Amino acid sequence: MDTDAFNLLKIYHQNICGLKYKTDELISTLESNLPHVMCLTEHHLNHNELNNISISHYKLGAQYCREKYSKGGTCIFLHETLEYDTINLKKLSSDLDIEACAITIHSAQSKICILSIYRAPSGNFSHFIKTLNDILQFLYKPNIEFFICGDFNINYLKDTLRKNQLNSLLTTYNLFSTVDFPTRIQKKSSTAIDNIFIDISKKEEYRIYSLINGLSDHDAQLITIYNIVPYLQENNILTIRKFNENSLNEFKNKLSLETWEDIFNEDDINNMFNAFLNRFLIIYYSTFPKKTINIKTKKTNWITSDIRNLCKLKRELYKISRVSNDP
Repeated sequence: MDTDAFNLLKIYHQNICGLKYKTDELISTLESNLPHVMCLTEHHLNHNELNNISISHYKLGAQYCREKYSKGGTCIFLHETLEYDTINLKKLSSDLDIEACAITIHSAQSKICILSIYRAPSGNFSHFIKTLNDILQFLYKPNIEFFICGDFNINYLKDTLRKNQLNSLLTTYNLFSTVDFPTRIQKKSSTAIDNIFIDISKKEEYRIYSLINGLSDHDAQLITIYNIVPYLQENNILTIRKFNENSLNEFKNKLSLETWEDIFNEDDINNMFNAFLNRFLIIYYSTFPKKTINIKTKKTNWITSDIRNLCKLKRELYKISRVSNDP
């Protein structure tokens, strides 16, 4: 991430069509322009699998994984320097109809709420519209700015009833569509079914473009919103207790000097245990006090120039394949 650019926010979205084996290549395509936030739809993972996914320089901030059906899902990864809070939307989300997760980040100007949403083509559209309104009502506050990313399976290159219905809802929250280019290009079709909606007050303060990386049959979208200053943490702070030979010997000595007769003379076993535990913890906490340390993340440079060139070649071949009639 460009740490010199403090007055902007970068958000990346892509329907990744399965995240499991794509994390390294995903980062290799972004390493010169790391976004603050990555919203990924259709990750195809369950909770355990997603929690075990590691993306260099990023942490998992929010997620929705399908409960009844396979594949689908949505998640938000945030750059390790970003301060955020997770919003629980599980009760308002449902497989196929509206798969949603959200986080909030703080900026110098306002509170920013970022939602990542996937709506399957077979989902109930009326339920999607109603629930999206319920989510926005639940989250709405006068000082909050919404940014909604996702694959809505509504083609914004055509005027349709569903597009008008979604626009009508989002306009009530001062949100408008930023994507005016195809996000899914196939040999016989070109559609904009992925989108990023932002506050109308940012109408002159953003730049968005398509990013073709060959990781999916959906192209990514990378939006930069200017005049936003997200709060960042320069280092990761870790709380630890220090254990060494001297402190362990001190702990043993304190335990040996302690009198335990009054505890073991208790008649009630629960009172006996609680008294023992309290005294034990007093000695433990006094011998091994907490201390905070700063952990600086080391940059990994395992992606060689050869790997970068191969990834670039793969992307070029992918672009050719989309317009070629050669099977």
